[in-house]
Amino acid sequence: MATQEKHETQRSTRRFGLALLRLIRSADTPIVTGIIVAGFGLVSSALILKNIIMPPAADAGPIVLLSAKVRPAIGSFLSLIAAVGITLGGVLALRRHHRL
Repeated sequence: MATQEKHETQRSTRRFGLALLRLIRSADTPIVTGIIVAGFGLVSSALILKNIIMPPAADAGPIVLLSAKVRPAIGSFLSLIAAVGITLGGVLALRRHHRL
């Protein structure tokens, strides 16, 4: 049953992605793309920030860690900067469209 649920989740994720791709491609205005990019960037930034502030527990997964303490690595901060940049790119695209 777990395998069947996994495949169903993968199928629904693919369907969602394809529907989102069709929405972006069918939009004639950059405002829709800007909203989608800004929204995904904002969600990504929030999730990365949550993992930096409250890192996952050391025993949360099947991977055995060398130490019991889990600290955010430099990659976490770099990914946060990148996600904030993506968010700002979407917002700037919205502002540029609004000024025209």
